[in-house]
Amino acid sequence: MFSQARADWDTVFRHLKEIHSKEDTPVNHAFELLFLFNAIQIFTDGSSDNSGLEDLIVCYKKASETKRKSVGKTPKKEPAWIEVLTELLLSMMSQGSTFARMVANNVCACMAKHITPEAMSLITEVLKVQKPGEDNSLFDLEDDEDDMEDMESDDEGEEDEKEAEEDEKEAEEMEESDADDDIDSSESEEDEVDEEFRTAIKSALGPAAVEEGDDDDDEEEDEDMSDSEMFKLDAALAMVFKNSKRNKDKEKKETQKQLGSFKLRVLDLVETLVRTPLSGDLVLDLLFPLLELMIHGEKEKENRELSNKACGVFKHLYKRAKVNSSAIADTERSLESLKSVIEMSKNVIDRSLLLSISDAYFLITKLLINVEPSDIAKPKKTKSEEHERLHKEVIRILAEELEICLTKKKSKINMEFFTNLVSKDPAIYWPLSKTLFKILKGDDPKGFFKIQACSLLAVIINTNVVSILESVCS
Repeated sequence: MFSQARADWDTVFRHLKEIHSKEDTPVNHAFELLFLFNAIQIFTDGSSDNSGLEDLIVCYKKASETKRKSVGKTPKKEPAWIEVLTELLLSMMSQGSTFARMVANNVCACMAKHITPEAMSLITEVLKVQKPGEDNSLFDLEDDEDDMEDMESDDEGEEDEKEAEEDEKEAEEMEESDADDDIDSSESEEDEVDEEFRTAIKSALGPAAVEEGDDDDDEEEDEDMSDSEMFKLDAALAMVFKNSKRNKDKEKKETQKQLGSFKLRVLDLVETLVRTPLSGDLVLDLLFPLLELMIHGEKEKENRELSNKACGVFKHLYKRAKVNSSAIADTERSLESLKSVIEMSKNVIDRSLLLSISDAYFLITKLLINVEPSDIAKPKKTKSEEHERLHKEVIRILAEELEICLTKKKSKINMEFFTNLVSKDPAIYWPLSKTLFKILKGDDPKGFFKIQACSLLAVIINTNVVSILESVCS
């Protein structure tokens, strides 16, 4: 063990020396922190498991190779090293060490510019609200080794393919036997559980417990037992089942508690990311997991702390992304996201949460069309056809829901969703005035709906919009 720790120690400092000889960049600084963290782990722990160090070395080599290759030819996609490094950071965040989490946050800040959609999905997957029946597999971070093997086998593709074909043939021959083995193993697990449960029942029954092979004497023993003894046996059996259920509930509650703590730590990583400029697509990747956590906290009080943390991160993301983020590349996905945000708003009662969802719609709109308010009022010739199409589509989606809200009593969407949205930037939502005038001219809507239409129209027609229109026309 000592010789292995000594070898790892020398390896770490050899790479640190190499990093110090290079230019001081955020990426090099991040790897420096990670190597120093591993050095401290070796010094304090002395464990023979150096899989994390091996993964780190491969990531460092791949990152360095990418820099050299980018000079000649730009790769078609980001390398996988950032994804593996993200998994390493998530593994560090799952540890009980505050120091490990601090290092992970600092490394994440240095690597923020290199985060890819695939790496972001690893983070958002942890934050997703689990539906009933889903298995908790977030603590299984064993995929790192598989990813690293994939990275190291780039130059051995042809040999691997040949071996894979042979393995497939062997696998087909052994499928039936493997299936039988799986059935046998599952039956053995059930037998173990049944044996534990059987032992508890026997302990509760005491002398009344029936051993195997004594089935013939069941009726005679039942006749010998009095009613009071039977009641005692019933109570003892009920207690066994009650304790079994209590233990399962306790384990489930403890698992949920650990999962909630892990998500809180991962939100620290997300908070670090949103402090740096992110692309519009990455912002979109973060929006819905945060909104789902916020909504989930409204429904279940035990998740309130997680919900409040997600709310704070969302507000920070909203303020930063509104100014610093680039336009969204996947426009069709963004348009579908707008519809999803509207559906979210229909299931929310809390006013502050409704306003946050409305802010999310506005943020997606800004990232989608990526224009200033004054540009919306300019003649069509000065705007690109794509921006014109996207703007019309955003208004169409919103106008349909607005008309339903102002014409049907059973509309689930709250009018405050539209009021908050329009007040953010009336010039963008100026075309909604056509829908509002249509409501006011119609005979079907009742007076209450017309009053709401007038209130929203007053928000759209304000001094800022008038000044913008006058400056464009003059």
